[in-house]
Amino acid sequence: MNTADRIKALEDFKDVSDLEIDGAIKTAGSVAKSYGIDPEVCDYATFLYACHLLMIIQNGGAMGTTVNAGSYSVNRDTSPNDGWLKAFNELVASQGHSMFGRAKSLY
Repeated sequence: MNTADRIKALEDFKDVSDLEIDGAIKTAGSVAKSYGIDPEVCDYATFLYACHLLMIIQNGGAMGTTVNAGSYSVNRDTSPNDGWLKAFNELVASQGHSMFGRAKSLY
């Protein structure tokens, strides 16, 4: 099963357009290759990062929350709770290729 079919088979992304899936895969493939990981796991890394990107798209591009208290507001990064990004980071780290301990989201 190719990467696009694997993503389409997931309940979370069943309503995502083919165009969005293809774009996420293309971007994710570039990101995965930039880490220099072994070719035999590059497809899986691409799958994980594409799912991360699609999750961001589904959340309206937001990877954080803003908490307002009177005239103060605090932005909290919720990307550590992103299971797709966490799995991608673990795969990259297992290959001995990590950037400052974890990959960063493009968003």
